[in-house]
Amino acid sequence: LIIAATPDREVNREVFIEARKLGIPVNVVDDAELSTVIFPAIRQEGSLLFAVSTGGVAPFMSVAIRDSLAGHLARMGKWVEAGGRFRQAVRGSVESEEEKNRLYQRFLQAALPGEPATAPEGIDLNDWLSWLDRMERVCSNDR
Repeated sequence: LIIAATPDREVNREVFIEARKLGIPVNVVDDAELSTVIFPAIRQEGSLLFAVSTGGVAPFMSVAIRDSLAGHLARMGKWVEAGGRFRQAVRGSVESEEEKNRLYQRFLQAALPGEPATAPEGIDLNDWLSWLDRMERVCSNDR
């Protein structure tokens, strides 16, 4: 990987040409047209990795968008962790792909409105099904 970041546009262009000849991915800072690879603005919250890119058109906007979503991403990272435990419970107890998908949809519908603080810590499917029942009651009472 080559990153060209000189203040001279012509030097950066030459670096791009050489990198292309050699088959090496290249990023010319501030010039998406002379780049075969670009770098998104990323944020990681637990197992959730979120990347924002403007395709090199306005990199400063990628950073601003990523930062404006930071609070939401932190909450979603907690849900990804809970979702991982739920998936383990489902995969360890359910064989039918149709039933797995039904349970995953049930998790998504019941879980996302609030915080995952009350989600089971383990991977026992019965604990998760009881939790889903409680979450669905809470959601239906809120409507």
